[in-house]
Amino acid sequence: MEKPVVFEASVQSDELEALRLDPTVTFVDTLEEQLHDWVTALFPRLKNDERGRVEAIDRILGGLPRTEFGSYVYFPWSRHLVRLLPEAAFRELRCDRNRNKITRREQAILASKKVAIAGLSVGLAVATTLAQEGVGGHFVLADFDTLAVSNLNRLQAPLAWVGLPKTTIAARKIWEIDPFAAVILLPEGVTDGNLDHFLDGVDLLVEECDSLGLKLRLREAARARRIPVVMETSDAGMLDVERFDREPERPIFHGRTDGIDSKTLDRLTSKEKVPLFLRIVPPERMTSRMAASLIDIDSTISSWPQLASAVVLGGAVVTDTVRRFFSMNSKLPGASTSTFERLWRRKMTSPKNLRHRCLADGPLGRQRKRWSTPNAIAQRL
Repeated sequence: MEKPVVFEASVQSDELEALRLDPTVTFVDTLEEQLHDWVTALFPRLKNDERGRVEAIDRILGGLPRTEFGSYVYFPWSRHLVRLLPEAAFRELRCDRNRNKITRREQAILASKKVAIAGLSVGLAVATTLAQEGVGGHFVLADFDTLAVSNLNRLQAPLAWVGLPKTTIAARKIWEIDPFAAVILLPEGVTDGNLDHFLDGVDLLVEECDSLGLKLRLREAARARRIPVVMETSDAGMLDVERFDREPERPIFHGRTDGIDSKTLDRLTSKEKVPLFLRIVPPERMTSRMAASLIDIDSTISSWPQLASAVVLGGAVVTDTVRRFFSMNSKLPGASTSTFERLWRRKMTSPKNLRHRCLADGPLGRQRKRWSTPNAIAQRL
């Protein structure tokens, strides 16, 4: 797996010089703009004071030539060489617009956390959103699959990347946001042989894999290690939370799978798994089309349906929840909800709101009621 190569500007490097002179390498140098933006982030009063910013930059550099300040990062898969601020300054600037929804102290706590993600469909959206928001500085990514054309209805990846391991795609997307992030890849997926390695030192597990048997084994292992587990179903906005860190005796899947052996699940056909799946996610918590699709799997459809909007929503909901765990010392118990779908049905089918079905007049237009659904999720959990 190709990783970004980081060069310190203050250290002489023949390899760096060769890359800078290579006509096939695209060199991107916006260091001066980054310096001004960083100083503005540190001293907002200098936003409209160019002379003040220049003086502040000179004080920060302390006489150090610009040629020796910061880092160069080479991305081998795209052959781009990018000049950046030093790691700490880069992260402070990159996350500056998080303030004050995320304080500097909270951001530092978030950056220290290690998150494991099993399954990289919804998991890919989760990984990239976590990285963008600065939630987690260490990631362990597991998926045995490669990108297929049929994945492009929901996975954000270039067509040229078809055939690449999903772990490689997720790592590239994280590194192109934060090249200093620590990323461990398990392209063979989670197995009995690497389960300990997958969960080693992990602060939270995001479980988005397809195998019901593996879902149970991951939770058994997470519970034994007191690792909280979050899962988003990419249907109806349903989020499932199991706080094994606070409730180590909590039953797997809230007791819905009691008496089920994970090894037995691996031998069942798709149709045989449906009743067990319905124990984990009751039909009343699904959209009607998802519930109806379950009996059509391997018959009229190749697998369960997933939409890009649901996957992107899942990435956002999981990231919001994980941030609350880490930065707010959240005391949310384990629970599951389908707040988004239920909220939509209540808002859009009540007689009072039928006139708002048109987007122009709807909840994004004239209607003034709050739609802060991530907060609603947190409150209901």
